[in-house]
Amino acid sequence: MISPLSVCTSVGYRCLFFLLLFGGFISLTFGQSMDTSFLYYKGKIDNSYSITIELLQTNDSWSGQYFYDKYRRAIPLKVELKDTVLYLREGGKGGANGHYFVLNYQKNYPQVKGLWYKGGTGQAYNVDLQKILFSSSNNRSRFDELIQFQEFINYFDLIPSVPLQVKALLSSTKINWLEGSSKVSYSNFKQYIPYALAKRYIMNKTTLSVQEGFNYLKIPPRQYNAIDFHYRSLCTLFKTANFISCLIAFENDTGWENYQVVLWLTFDYSGNLLAQSQVFKSNDITSGSKQLKERQEGFFLSDSSLIIRGEQYLEAPKYDTKGAASYRAARQKYQQVYRLSPEGRLLLIESTKDKKPEN
Repeated sequence: MISPLSVCTSVGYRCLFFLLLFGGFISLTFGQSMDTSFLYYKGKIDNSYSITIELLQTNDSWSGQYFYDKYRRAIPLKVELKDTVLYLREGGKGGANGHYFVLNYQKNYPQVKGLWYKGGTGQAYNVDLQKILFSSSNNRSRFDELIQFQEFINYFDLIPSVPLQVKALLSSTKINWLEGSSKVSYSNFKQYIPYALAKRYIMNKTTLSVQEGFNYLKIPPRQYNAIDFHYRSLCTLFKTANFISCLIAFENDTGWENYQVVLWLTFDYSGNLLAQSQVFKSNDITSGSKQLKERQEGFFLSDSSLIIRGEQYLEAPKYDTKGAASYRAARQKYQQVYRLSPEGRLLLIESTKDKKPEN
């Protein structure tokens, strides 16, 4: 007769055996740590076609995808690394179309150069890419964010030479543009930015103080239109591996009030706002019995410094004990000096004010 104790003991040994066997399988399967990183590059094919590439490396395995900045459609890539050469074949696992990249790759080198081959023709075109960086970890995909934000920065094709003075709502004919700007780019100057993009990347992100009068950071969709209240793109001022900075114009003229402003916004390439400033203002605003006039100009220097100079004029009533009003005015001049850090942050270097009563 088999005792209950012997059955339990027998079953216990079997359970222990299978647990050890399964544990060993898990150890063999997952014992090797998964080292995953995402790499991102921006650049051009044939110095004409702007592209953005995402590469995913998991230990020795590679995959990827890319898009043409103009069209923003994902194209899968089958990726192989042989020694220091990356082979990127369009189509991924779904059947290649014959187009492919051959790129020289060094792990910690910020630039990648090579060729793009057009399938079926043998024609080859130069490829020049620059690694783009993010302040946070590269262990997650930002590809969808890059595609979304690219729609916004496509409005900012023009790049001016620096030093640049912003003393009015800029005119394209009075700016020295960097070489390579095309007639198509000039036609894009002061483009109307659609509400969805203005809301997502300007109004929702910007935290600048808005003086009395019309709040250009809170425009309802029913009021936003190409005639009355809207933003217009001006240009890309700086572009590095860490960030892109844009100049954006807003103008509101109701007939009795006038408000003009140029914003300088700096983003990383997934659309996170890094720095913000008003670099030009021309305001003539009446709020109740007060009148505010302000004029501000910005000067961008070649060392990524920004000098802002401005003057405010405020006229407001002062009432005596009998309720009689006398108007008093004050004028204030100010200057701020900023420097843009390599990470895209705006650092205040100097701030001065000179306030004087008019009467």
